Amino acid sequence: ARVAICARSEAVEDAAREIAGAAGGEVMAARADVTDAGQVARFVGAVRERFGAIDICVANAGGPPSKKFAETTVEDWRAGVDLNLMSTIHLARETLPGMRERGWGRFLAITSVAVKQPIEGLILSNSVRAAVVGLVKTLANEYGPYGVLVNNICPGYTATARLKSLRARLAAAEGVSEEEIERRWTAQIPRGRLGRVEEFADAAVFLVSERAGYINGVSLAVDGGLSKGLLSVGGEGDCARSFRLLSFGVCSYYFSSIWLFRKKHLDKSPPGGGNFLDDGSHSRPVVGPGRRRLRFDGPCAPVVT
Repeated sequence: ARVAICARSEAVEDAAREIAGAAGGEVMAARADVTDAGQVARFVGAVRERFGAIDICVANAGGPPSKKFAETTVEDWRAGVDLNLMSTIHLARETLPGMRERGWGRFLAITSVAVKQPIEGLILSNSVRAAVVGLVKTLANEYGPYGVLVNNICPGYTATARLKSLRARLAAAEGVSEEEIERRWTAQIPRGRLGRVEEFADAAVFLVSERAGYINGVSLAVDGGLSKGLLSVGGEGDCARSFRLLSFGVCSYYFSSIWLFRKKHLDKSPPGGGNFLDDGSHSRPVVGPGRRRLRFDGPCAPVVT
């Protein structure tokens, strides 16, 4: 696949080289702040100039700082809205019109399991990410008739660099060990452990593939069973319309980054192998050398080859 990623840090260049080395595909990297509409427009324009039409966009920005309500300032709230809500809006504005015109597209927002079950100490993330769910659901209704599917994916406690940093901060604040913090997290998860980035990435790959052609407007939790609600954001039945729930949460990634893929590289055929990985600091596909097509080993086993 052709992939473009952006981040505020110069580390995006290292990430691009790592992706290209592992996948053998063409990777474009750029420095951009997704909270800035002008920078997003320039980035997406550069991607179009180099790769042509954009068929898949994954919006992924880091989460606001961990705070309780009494500790927040007005500036914190404005920054949180810019980081999580406005960044998604900027990306949608730049990519969805082209997808609609061509009659095919995928837009995936990475939010958090907090949209289903608020997480203590993350008042900014819990609140702002709920707005992203409302945005995505509305966009799904507006763009679905044109073959453009818009969804959320909601990671739970996933073993990433960002989660390790959060664990260290909480341990220091409470005067306990980091192991105790992790024990508290895993005690809430029926699966009994933290998630692996590969597990999250596999779900993301499926949602942006041809195989997910009838999934639109959902918020898919990849959380090991952490969220306890009976209803989930998604279906438009009478019950869902009456009791639609929101899901807010911790984004387990450090970089403000997006994936922009070319649809023509998404192969529909079932055989294949490989994996889709994420290093925890930003999202990226990693595939076998010289292989560039998305395939599936089975109905629920997306892989990249």
